[in-house]
Amino acid sequence: MAVKDDPNTRIKAADAQALYEIAEVRDALDRLGSERGFKALVAMRLNGLLNGLTDAPAQFAAWGVDVEDESVIYHYGKGAGAKLLARDCAHGASGVILLGIHADGVAEIATYGALARDCRILGKAGAGLLEDLSACPFQTWFGWGNDGVPKRLTPEERAMLSAEQLVYVDRNTHPEAVYS
Repeated sequence: MAVKDDPNTRIKAADAQALYEIAEVRDALDRLGSERGFKALVAMRLNGLLNGLTDAPAQFAAWGVDVEDESVIYHYGKGAGAKLLARDCAHGASGVILLGIHADGVAEIATYGALARDCRILGKAGAGLLEDLSACPFQTWFGWGNDGVPKRLTPEERAMLSAEQLVYVDRNTHPEAVYS
């Protein structure tokens, strides 16, 4: 699942830097999404760690080509992103982590830090984020690891989940997801 090195669709440190430097994050995310290969990106999640630069210690935003994609990545980030933000803010990091999901199911990270120390912190956090992607929603909604085709959890995988987890999985499984 290597990220294709296509300059039209890759997200890069320069994209993360541009989001770090602009106040209108929502507009910037919309522009970035529309620039990346005619919707090759289906969703993006932005974690901004802006210690000492704004009144807010951190900000979080999501973008998707449609309302459903945006909602899924937003709600995933609200849970997973909050922990990541808290951890990296504790280290004093100042910068952004940008997670992109491509139409072919590939997920990639771009980071930008204000200082070299921040780049190291955010780079490690970003790498960890890719290693810790959960099957739901990345496999079940975005088709991660399945060429962009959403894939349902197996009955065996579902049997290991709690009632609350099953509600989350059902809400974040694409209606057109396949079983294999």
